[in-house]
Amino acid sequence: MLLLDWGSLASFVSSGLLYVVSVASHQRALQLESAKPVKKLSELSSHDCQKLVAVQGSAWSDEPLKATTTPHQVDAVVVELEELRVFRSRTREGGWSDLQHQRHSFATRVANWALDDGVGDRLPVVQSEKADSISLQAAGKVFRPASTLYKSVVAALGNRLDEGIEQVERVLPLGASLTVVGELSQVAAYGLQMKGAVTVNGMAFVIGPSKTGAPFIISCSTLPELIAEARGLSSVCRTAAMGCGVIGIGLITIRAVKAARAFRRRRRLKQQIERERAERAARAALREEGQPSAPVSNSTGTAPAAEQQPEDGSCVVCLESPSCMAFTECGHQCVCERCSAAVNRCPLCRKGGRCIRIFTA
Repeated sequence: MLLLDWGSLASFVSSGLLYVVSVASHQRALQLESAKPVKKLSELSSHDCQKLVAVQGSAWSDEPLKATTTPHQVDAVVVELEELRVFRSRTREGGWSDLQHQRHSFATRVANWALDDGVGDRLPVVQSEKADSISLQAAGKVFRPASTLYKSVVAALGNRLDEGIEQVERVLPLGASLTVVGELSQVAAYGLQMKGAVTVNGMAFVIGPSKTGAPFIISCSTLPELIAEARGLSSVCRTAAMGCGVIGIGLITIRAVKAARAFRRRRRLKQQIERERAERAARAALREEGQPSAPVSNSTGTAPAAEQQPEDGSCVVCLESPSCMAFTECGHQCVCERCSAAVNRCPLCRKGGRCIRIFTA
């Protein structure tokens, strides 16, 4: 009997995954705590390059992007457009299911933008599309229905009825108050087309993804809120991992107890059968010698094994499934349906005969 079943295996796998997430969140919180907070861009120096910094400011761009799914023109510095194919699937009854969505395409547009600290200094943000997380706001949603002819052709050729394309647009609006956590670096100022960029000795500061695997976050939350969020996620995942582990251990313990009980019952039944065999052999020897065969009681003073069955009515062979089959010769109902196919004699009295199914009300 295997102690590790699917339930305990799923519990341990879930515990391991949650533990990995907990460790990753804790590591992220430590990295965020190591980031240098920058409130004024004029405080930046060359010593801060290649280090993790957290800069607060508002999104600024002299050439902002326009959202396309809203009736009102929304200026933004980052625009994500996701197209979802809306369709229905044919059911087994021949009808159509509820609306389902499947990603059709995904595109990201990024403007040449920077963080403005409110006093005229700006820090360009590069490679925003590589951010680990970015706070985007829903801008609008547009549904473009498919033509009737197209729907009819697709439905006739397959088991899917296309309803159309739904466009969902999310933006990072111009002027949004942000906290950008990333690696600070310097580039040549003459090659950077950004008004008000902070420069030192002809080199302009920029913030972007880290080369060492440190987090690159563009969020509407402050740095303390980001740290608290990472620590909270780590704590929740660690607690859930411990819970799943305890459940897995509990399931294994239950199966181990059942296996130990079944083993003891099998051993006890085997000992009883061996004693019965010895008693039958002794009685046969006495009959051959012409002496009367007095009944021989077993050493424990209990009834013979042929008269004993498990108290819970389980099969005397596997000791797991309920005994529902009886032997026609002796009438013992002592085996389950699966084990009855593997035996041709009663395990209790060793008499032959066929098995029949016993149904109880």
